[in-house]
Amino acid sequence: CKEAVMKALEDCKKISFTEIEICHKLSGKPTVFLCGEAKRVFEMGNNKSIEISISQTKTYACAVCQIF
Repeated sequence: CKEAVMKALEDCKKISFTEIEICHKLSGKPTVFLCGEAKRVFEMGNNKSIEISISQTKTYACAVCQIF
C-alpha cells in the first residue's frame, strides 16, 4: 500500500515509507495518514483526498492509490 501511495505522489525519491501510515476504519476501509515530506508533497499538489484499495490472496497482494 505504501508503495502505491508513494508512486501516486510522484515525488517518491524524497519520501520515506515511515512517513506513510495505513490504518483501517471500523468498516474495514483503508485510510492513509501522511507526515513529513510526504504530507508536504501532497499539499503542494493542491490535493484534497487519498483513496486506496487493497486486495490480497495467500500468495499475492495489490494496492491501488488515487489522489485527487
